Amino acid sequence: MPNTNQIIRTATCDGPECDKSAVFEVSQQGGVDKSVFEEHPWLKSGRLVQTVDGQVFYYCSDVCEVKGAGTGTHNMKEPEVIVKDTPNQAAIQAALRNAKATAAATKAIKQGQPVIQG
Repeated sequence: MPNTNQIIRTATCDGPECDKSAVFEVSQQGGVDKSVFEEHPWLKSGRLVQTVDGQVFYYCSDVCEVKGAGTGTHNMKEPEVIVKDTPNQAAIQAALRNAKATAAATKAIKQGQPVIQG
C-alpha cells in the first residue's frame, strides 16, 4: 500500500454567535475541490485577521469580522498595573499641572502658536 499524505483543514468562524465550520481536504499543491465551495459558499468570502501579538482570527463575512473586532479580542493584552504606593497630594497636584500644561501645548500647536515651556 503506497504512502499518501492528506491535508485536512478545518475552517471555523471566530465571530461571536456564528457556528459556521467546515472540514475539507486540501491537495498537496494547496488546491481545494470546487465542491467544498458549493457546499460551504461562505468560504469564498472568508478572511484572516492577524494581530501584532500573533493572534489569528478567521471570519466568514464582514458582519462577523466587525462583531469580532467589537468584542475587543483583537487588542493586545495590557499588563495589569498594580499601584504599590498611594499617591500623596503633592504628586496629584504635579500630575494635574502636567496634564494642564500638555493640554495647553497641544492647543497651541494646533493653532500654529509656539509652545512656551515653563
